[in-house]
Amino acid sequence: MNNLFSVLQQWWQRLVEPPARIQSSDLRRRSRMLNALIVIFIPVTVIVVIVLRAFLLRDVLGEQGRIFIILIAAMVVMLIIYSINRAGYIQVASYSIFVLGNLLVFVNAASSAPPYFELNYVIFVPLATLMLFSARGTLIASLMSLGVLLVFNAFVSDMPPDTLSDMTVYMVIVMLFVLFISYQRDSLETDRRQLAVESERNDLMKQFVANISHDLKTPLTIMKANLYLLGRVKDADRQQELLSQIEDQVNRLDHMIHANLTLSRLDHTEEHTLERVNVHSLLKQLCLDFTPSFESKQLSLIRDLDEKLPRIIGEESSMISMFTNLIENAVNYTPSEGSITVRAYAQPPYIMVEISDSGIGMSQEEVSHIFERFYRSDKARATHNGGSGLGLAIVKRTVELHHGCIEVDSTPDQGTTFRIVLPTFPMANHSLPCKESAQPARFGLKNNSRFTQKQKLAAPEASLPSH
Repeated sequence: MNNLFSVLQQWWQRLVEPPARIQSSDLRRRSRMLNALIVIFIPVTVIVVIVLRAFLLRDVLGEQGRIFIILIAAMVVMLIIYSINRAGYIQVASYSIFVLGNLLVFVNAASSAPPYFELNYVIFVPLATLMLFSARGTLIASLMSLGVLLVFNAFVSDMPPDTLSDMTVYMVIVMLFVLFISYQRDSLETDRRQLAVESERNDLMKQFVANISHDLKTPLTIMKANLYLLGRVKDADRQQELLSQIEDQVNRLDHMIHANLTLSRLDHTEEHTLERVNVHSLLKQLCLDFTPSFESKQLSLIRDLDEKLPRIIGEESSMISMFTNLIENAVNYTPSEGSITVRAYAQPPYIMVEISDSGIGMSQEEVSHIFERFYRSDKARATHNGGSGLGLAIVKRTVELHHGCIEVDSTPDQGTTFRIVLPTFPMANHSLPCKESAQPARFGLKNNSRFTQKQKLAAPEASLPSH
């Protein structure tokens, strides 16, 4: 029995669960509710049709067949709406089922005789929209249902005045009740989301304080110990070694503070300055800047940059920081005599940038966490490179601000590839050629960040002067 219940539960989840492309929790709830209504409606309709056809309304169906035809038509349309909803078009599906409900009530009432009490079923349509629409959508649906009542009166022209007035009053009362419930539901949902955000922020703040305290404690402890030894060591070479270690820890603290400030700026600055960015020149210069790092570890650099790469519209300083972090990671986590590849090519209307290495690589479990702030894998910690754990968080936040996405392919002990997709012009709503679009980094995130232009910009593909 338990196995049967488990199987039914799994099938139910498969039938009603919305597609992954719907990200909003509110839209997912509505999509799930609509799927559930349709999944319940279709078998119930089949049973009702069979019973009506076989037992109860044989004579009536023989004369008119309207109930049978209406139910069959409704079932077919429901299957179409279900397919639309499963494809991720929740708004289209919701309004379709609303229109279908009003149409079925209208046709059923029009094919009946006065005083057309079947029209009372139109009351159920706003009740159904309560589960599928916001308060504003419910108001629109309720007014349209009231309009159906008035149009029907004009259509049949023989509805008793008392029946019309009673139905109208009844409809208005139900509408007010439905709107009140819808408004209260939306308010509760908003409060719930705010509480969830505040709770998450508190948890992340605690995590932030714990992580930053740990990361600050290590260099401060080393500096304190070395300062203590400096006052007691007479050997000049040993003193220079201690001073060098102190300088390394100061640089580490400076890097950590700079990374925190960069991430804070990306999170909380609501306006970012647009400019034409020549990604080809930017990457070429960064490769030159990292030449001493490549040579010190005997790393071979493979540079494959499309010289005809279109310029993109974005914030150049953020992009420099983003690509610097990725190349620096590749250098830090690639053993001596390894290789690093920097590749950039166009795939209109996007540009693709890939930074690969033959380094230590990561497991899939580690890949799922690398964009979390302060996260460093065990292998990364073992390298003792002094990273802050914020570099990849900065990368992802920068990608998000440019409406792009990032993918990671990694194999332990073989290497890692970061693939960044950036539109040549910022587009807030567009389909990205990634397995999974970058999701907003959560700590202190403001999703209303926008760009301002340094100057009036032409279309991104226009001919532009050299950078």
